[in-house]
Amino acid sequence: KLERVQLLVLKGSSGSGKTRLALEVVKRCADSKQIESYVLSQAWISGVAEDINAFLSEGDAVLLVDDARRSEGLDAVLEAVVRNPGLRVVLTVRDYAFEALVHGIRCSVKSETYSLERLEDASVRALLQVDYEISNPLFLDKIERIARGNLRIAIMAALCAKRDGYSGIESAYGIMDVFYDKLVDGLEEEDLVLLSYLSVYAPCDFKEGDPAYDGLLSEGISHS
Repeated sequence: KLERVQLLVLKGSSGSGKTRLALEVVKRCADSKQIESYVLSQAWISGVAEDINAFLSEGDAVLLVDDARRSEGLDAVLEAVVRNPGLRVVLTVRDYAFEALVHGIRCSVKSETYSLERLEDASVRALLQVDYEISNPLFLDKIERIARGNLRIAIMAALCAKRDGYSGIESAYGIMDVFYDKLVDGLEEEDLVLLSYLSVYAPCDFKEGDPAYDGLLSEGISHS
């Protein structure tokens, strides 16, 4: 699709495979055209706009902006697309943020949107059998029930099953623990509280006066 448009939007729910697909699209585009490829994550780092202007204002290149609505440099990217016809951009966005994203895309930029739906159970089963060599019906049925069409969870469950057998997939919470425990190991209680707030409220666009906004401030969460 990047042969026809400058900007490709991949939208879907969390864990639907947006980033995995976007990386493959960017890699294939860069390889076929022999051009540079870049990835802009959602990290909030000063100087992003300046880097975009320096590297992407002219010449052929392909850029992935992952979780686009939460990337600081998004506005600069969209400006660069308008100025540079040789720039191709792939944006990933979650369903809830899609309308706000497309509202900011100029009509002068030719774009297309591709929606990723949750996987059918048959597709999950095929993935487990082909990519992870899981053939036991008990394992397949259990992972299907846990994943409920979510590609990320299906892969996480498959890895747990390969490592620990059936005991590794008895609980969806246990699967999450395997992958995320190390991230929070050693954190203080107040840091864990902060992370719990962020996990719930980070996608929300609060303004002063919203009850949840005021509640976060009262808990010591900085508005910055």
